Amino acid sequence: MDLYEIMKNLYNIDEFKGYSDDDIVFLKEMFGNLPKVLEDYYRKVGRTEILKHLQDEWILPEHYKKWDWLKNEKDFYILMNENQGVFQLGIRREDMCKDDPPVYYTDHSYEEWIKYCDTLSKFLLCQSAYQSVFTFEYYPEEFYSITAEELKIIREKLKKYPFELKNDEQDYPFNMSFYFNASDDLYVVMNYNEEDMQVLYGAVSQKSYNELEKIVGGLGEPM
Repeated sequence: MDLYEIMKNLYNIDEFKGYSDDDIVFLKEMFGNLPKVLEDYYRKVGRTEILKHLQDEWILPEHYKKWDWLKNEKDFYILMNENQGVFQLGIRREDMCKDDPPVYYTDHSYEEWIKYCDTLSKFLLCQSAYQSVFTFEYYPEEFYSITAEELKIIREKLKKYPFELKNDEQDYPFNMSFYFNASDDLYVVMNYNEEDMQVLYGAVSQKSYNELEKIVGGLGEPM
């Protein structure tokens, strides 16, 4: 599915703002290259205001101009910083020549990087979807814990996006999948194991939220 069409619906954006040639050249000069998928993302949507105020922070060209901790990271291009700085996500510098490289994860110690997602394009889809929930005007304002039986109900009653984030390489593997009832709502399932499944959801419009609540309301326990 098209990343930018999904983002327009979930972020309620009429028009995107992208970075200029000068910003792209700056990054290419610093890193020798920029993955095609990332360059396209920066050029099309990178400067869109709402994307600069998400739950977790996208690292953008201007950050590389002013933050020394990014300039001093020798092995990775940092893509995202968790809101409390607990973990970061990035691309190996040696992979910056690839069009669609894998994305890796590390905690704030930077001692070990673990593969987080096979491709940057899938990472952008999944993270853009996940982060959108925190921008919704209508949402329950908390995470819920659901059971395997409740997940079956969700799968029966909601439509599923054809992308998901699977990671079996960590000590604590997880699966993040995305469901919807309308184009401007989202129901995110974070499945760590059958005993630990968390969800969050919401919608851009009150109408879509009310319709979603008719389906999922009453499922799960607030965390």
